[in-house]
Amino acid sequence: MAVCMNCGQQGGELRFCVNCGASLAQQETSQRAASVDRRLIIGIAAAGVVVALVTVGVLVFVNRSPSAGGDATRASGTAAPADSPSTSSATAGASAVTIGSGSVLPSARSTPTGPSQTVSATALSSTSTAGDSVDDQGNPITYAPANAVDGDPTTAWRASTGDGVGQELVLQLPGTYLLTSVGLSPGYDKVDAKTGTDRFRQNRRISSVTWTFDDGSTVAQNFKDDRAVQVTAVNVITRTVHIRITSSLPPADTTDPRDFVAISDVSFQGLPT
Repeated sequence: MAVCMNCGQQGGELRFCVNCGASLAQQETSQRAASVDRRLIIGIAAAGVVVALVTVGVLVFVNRSPSAGGDATRASGTAAPADSPSTSSATAGASAVTIGSGSVLPSARSTPTGPSQTVSATALSSTSTAGDSVDDQGNPITYAPANAVDGDPTTAWRASTGDGVGQELVLQLPGTYLLTSVGLSPGYDKVDAKTGTDRFRQNRRISSVTWTFDDGSTVAQNFKDDRAVQVTAVNVITRTVHIRITSSLPPADTTDPRDFVAISDVSFQGLPT
């Protein structure tokens, strides 16, 4: 039974209200339209809620992804969590190198292990060098710093005349090495092929030197009066080596003495770093 929306009077099955005369059919059409509008609004609102929930879920998943969270955060310079591998004890104490807005920890240098090997060297400089000469056969002889590292004991670096105290030879290794021993032949280890003159006894012989390395550390070494290469143990990482003469012996051959100090060979043992 229809009820008039205008006055509230029950209209029965009539098309018009018996009390106010309003059209009951028109009111029924308006009610149906309003009901449809309400259902449409509710449906749109429900769809909006579903879209919002899906969007939130996607954002949560993306934020928890390692590629979007961990690496992106570190690239912007934000510190990594305490349990991150980038701050583990393996890199503790290493200096940070700043690149852009972030910091990169260099790999910690590990101490090389294994058997030591012969390490070659090149001569960089010397504080002085004796002038060229000739041997007893008239062959030209030079005393360049490179002679001390050419592997030939019959050649030598020879400093200018005198006891050699304070004279220095500077050598360079092919790279940075952990040296385990250093040594040298403390004189001119040559016997003239024509006359048999022993140049080792004819010249001064070095009795002590100081070795200096890149980190400023030094090692003092004393020598026997012997032409053989004499070594001493060290434990230092370096690339450049300075040899400074601190004392020498006068010529043993007094018949034709030569007042020079010389180094025929230098020896290094170590491992590349």
